[in-house]
Amino acid sequence: MPRDLEILKKGDWFLAEGQRDNGSFGYPIYYRHAISYSIGMNITRYDKNKDWVAEEINKLIKSVKDKQPYKHDNFLELHPLTVSVFQSKGFVLVDQTNSYYPLMFYDDDSNRDGKERVSSLTWSLDAISKNLDEVYAQLYRLKVEDWTSDFQDELLEIYAHKPS
Repeated sequence: MPRDLEILKKGDWFLAEGQRDNGSFGYPIYYRHAISYSIGMNITRYDKNKDWVAEEINKLIKSVKDKQPYKHDNFLELHPLTVSVFQSKGFVLVDQTNSYYPLMFYDDDSNRDGKERVSSLTWSLDAISKNLDEVYAQLYRLKVEDWTSDFQDELLEIYAHKPS
């Protein structure tokens, strides 16, 4: 992994959820922003269309559900953390656009006080998938190099809800 990741060059706002309506600070790495940034890099660098994005997001959703690896050069990799064929411990999501460091998603584990993270990955992929027309349109109109805090806030309005 290179040392010139985008997340190290930008301010604390980059890929962060920001301040919530109740005044509390959100996640420092908001998974929906991170995945959207990887999508945006593929739109900008490799001229990927909405059908390609939809197909890859669906493959990622299926990989999480089936606890199987996923890999696409210049996009994302998903690696299951397994103890055995019958027991999963979560996933590592690796960004291949050199934008941010690997993200860990843990399954429910009583040693972690039941703080499951895999559902956050599932919700993020689902939110992007369900709102792909709007997310893609926002990402398409912007060059990723011009990604700003205000732009992130606009994306947040599109996919801020937890899927039903």
